[in-house]
Amino acid sequence: MTSSPCCPPSRPTAFAARISSLEAPEARLPRADSDGAAAEMAVGRRVFLAMTHASVAPAGASGTSYRLFPGPAEVPGSFDRVSAGDLVAELG
Repeated sequence: MTSSPCCPPSRPTAFAARISSLEAPEARLPRADSDGAAAEMAVGRRVFLAMTHASVAPAGASGTSYRLFPGPAEVPGSFDRVSAGDLVAELG
């Protein structure tokens, strides 16, 4: 099951259907510092980190990272780096 502070738990198949439908989000929570808020929520959890270029991984978090534009910089910490094909295979 997946969940976040703003959303109820859902099964992986329901979550995949929701994100692939391209519908508008149920809620948007504006933050002055979105990177800081994401890092705070990720501490001690396994998370999915998606970024366009290099980024800083939340301290104390682990999980899977995907970079839209791969390059020489690595994601620090306990993150497994995956390709677009890996992501499609996981959701398929």
